Amino acid sequence: HMLTIGTHNEFFNFANVYIRNLYGYWEFSSLTNFENGVASRYYHDFYTADPSEKWPAKFSVAQIGGYIGDKWAVRDNLFLTLGARVDVPFIKKIPAANAAAEAAYGVPTDQVASGNVMFSPRVGFNWDVRGDKTTQVRGGVGLFSGRTPYVWISNQFSNTGMEFTRLDIRNPAF
Repeated sequence: HMLTIGTHNEFFNFANVYIRNLYGYWEFSSLTNFENGVASRYYHDFYTADPSEKWPAKFSVAQIGGYIGDKWAVRDNLFLTLGARVDVPFIKKIPAANAAAEAAYGVPTDQVASGNVMFSPRVGFNWDVRGDKTTQVRGGVGLFSGRTPYVWISNQFSNTGMEFTRLDIRNPAF
């Protein structure tokens, strides 16, 4: 048996300043309407408190992980690998609560996936058929995950309906 035990910890700070349509976005139903300046739609997103300010979605994350594995030599030419990994993200801030969104959709905006345990068991094998490393059969199965795409989580902070005003004007007269 060859045991492997370890930890993998990551610490992040984010400040995502993406504001969709900050400078406005125009739609035209045809090239002729574009040439004549007749828009069919206008979008504009801006920070609600001060439209000239660029509001960042700021939060930090600590992802704590640990793993254990056993490479077991069942025979001279057959190895089994058994392992497990546990990862737990801790998000240290919560997004703003939007009571109107929760009332309308039944989903609170002030929750994050903090403290959720991700358990990843796995098992594999390596069989050296002739014992001379010329023909090997390998396989395995398990649950695997990569790093959480925290830019997606930052959208949860900036899309609660509290930070930004989003205009969507159809057939604008201006």
